[in-house]
Amino acid sequence: MTMWASGVKVAGGFESYAKAAMLGNTSVNSSTWTKLPFSAVQYDNLDEVDTVTNHRWDAAADGFYRITALAFLQGLGSTEGLGAILMIYKNGVGLDRSPAGHSLSASDNSLVCITTISRQLVAGDYIEVFLWHNGPGALTSFNPAQYCTIERFA
Repeated sequence: MTMWASGVKVAGGFESYAKAAMLGNTSVNSSTWTKLPFSAVQYDNLDEVDTVTNHRWDAAADGFYRITALAFLQGLGSTEGLGAILMIYKNGVGLDRSPAGHSLSASDNSLVCITTISRQLVAGDYIEVFLWHNGPGALTSFNPAQYCTIERFA
């Protein structure tokens, strides 16, 4: 049996699970993909979350992973039909996106985007989260409702 220094088995039942939050409010310019930087770790059993240099999650081993990301965007104003999209990036390339969230009426000024996918990753692959919207000017993605969870299930 191959082991990490931490004692977690690499082959077969390798366990990897992490939840990273994007703390602080993030300004998101209109019609621009903006990275939501991983800045705080809520749990990370293998130290795969980088909150200092690249603000992303790096896979420690090959496997199938479930990735879930959520962002709360506020400041849409009084225009209905505005929307936002959350995108999960793998190695700098868009991998999967949320359905386009839309404000449903003129009284809405916020919305939530969420996406979840399962993908095969290899050791060294990295995951980042980006947010896009078509509102008038910069909007704010608020703490604490921005996070990403990643877990290996096979």
